[in-house]
Amino acid sequence: VDGRTVAAYTSNTQRTLQSAWSLLLGFVPEAPVFFAFRSERVFSDTLRQAVGVPIYIEDAAKADDRLFHQWELQEGYKAWRESNVRRSPFLQHAARSPEYLALLNKLHACIGDPQLGGGSAAGRQNDALSRIIAAKDVDTQVMIEEAHGRPVLPNRLGVAISPDERRLLRRVGDEVKRRWFGDAGGMFEESRGREGAGYLAHKVWRHMRQRALGRSELRFVDFSCHDTTLAALAAWFGVEL
Repeated sequence: VDGRTVAAYTSNTQRTLQSAWSLLLGFVPEAPVFFAFRSERVFSDTLRQAVGVPIYIEDAAKADDRLFHQWELQEGYKAWRESNVRRSPFLQHAARSPEYLALLNKLHACIGDPQLGGGSAAGRQNDALSRIIAAKDVDTQVMIEEAHGRPVLPNRLGVAISPDERRLLRRVGDEVKRRWFGDAGGMFEESRGREGAGYLAHKVWRHMRQRALGRSELRFVDFSCHDTTLAALAAWFGVEL
């Protein structure tokens, strides 16, 4: 097993580098694995593939990374995303729901994040919808702590969130991620998946096409990326996460 049958691509961040490395060590434990920067010209691709299984690092700056951060190149995307998230019917409902507002107050007491409180943050007044959207980062933090078997949201007050509250928080986190690229009104043609992951989708297709035509011996390709990247790709495929 070498780079002619197995390959991996990763963004240039610690967590994706480690994920790609760990996956290959478990998947092909006897094969040499090495990092390969696209900008390096020490070996030709043919020679590099014979050395072992390469993990190709997209070493372009984030704002120029078409493979894993294509949306960063799209003018107006950030403004569209902010507006689209706020148009979510679910998040608007949650912002009026007593149980979600009670959860926000509890989370604010736990971690003290001003974006979760009813006062002001970053020089502007927090409305209920802004507070709900800010809870997505707490959901991510909780998922990381759960994955590593660590205490969830430890705090000096000893306040703990219940399983029901955890489910409410997860719904918020999932919905915010859906609206990063999926249109809040459910209109596929208004979504931003193509602008966010069109190049990645083409890369996947190209590998499959080359294999189908007998021009490639690759049997397994791994893309080690981010939840934002997957959200963009899912939106482009019309998949509701």
